[in-house]
Amino acid sequence: MSHPAVAQPLEFLRETGEDGVQYVIRPFAWSLDAAEHYFERFKSYHIFSDDIPKTAESFIAYVGLAGTLWFEGIRADTEENVGFVYLTDMQPSWTEKRFLSAFFHAVTWDAKAAHRRAVAKAFIRQAFKVFKLHRLQAAVPAQYGGAIRTLKRLGFSDEGRLAKARRYNGIWFDVILLAILESEVGANGRS
Repeated sequence: MSHPAVAQPLEFLRETGEDGVQYVIRPFAWSLDAAEHYFERFKSYHIFSDDIPKTAESFIAYVGLAGTLWFEGIRADTEENVGFVYLTDMQPSWTEKRFLSAFFHAVTWDAKAAHRRAVAKAFIRQAFKVFKLHRLQAAVPAQYGGAIRTLKRLGFSDEGRLAKARRYNGIWFDVILLAILESEVGANGRS
């Protein structure tokens, strides 16, 4: 169920997953109560590098970074939060009313990513449309093969490897950089 301390914002997207369940992705505004509620859940996923302290206070600072747009994914029938999608490092154009690029991040609480692939594709299309993005990119530690495969199924292309770019538990890991361009979204059916 959605956390009661969070005001219910307007829908960004409503889409039926491959499991037949309808999902809603909507903007999410963090509050102290919501950050405390989700902190332990995020921490258990080991998504934060060693450079982000693993305390509730640092989590609150992290989720509130300027230029980060958060969206929650919920089951429309139960209002259960199934995860978050967020965009960071949004680079505006100085000459056009659009964003040139952003980084894509997603966290789901279960292993049903394949069932929600249609929802993720719809989110990507909507993000390109609403923000007039030229490019959406993701940087994934190389050891997360499942996440890399999922992004490729969503239409992202491998752009290269960054050597020893992220540190987890004192060990430096390579990062795979992936991206999808506006010309690839919707036009050729990849996303």
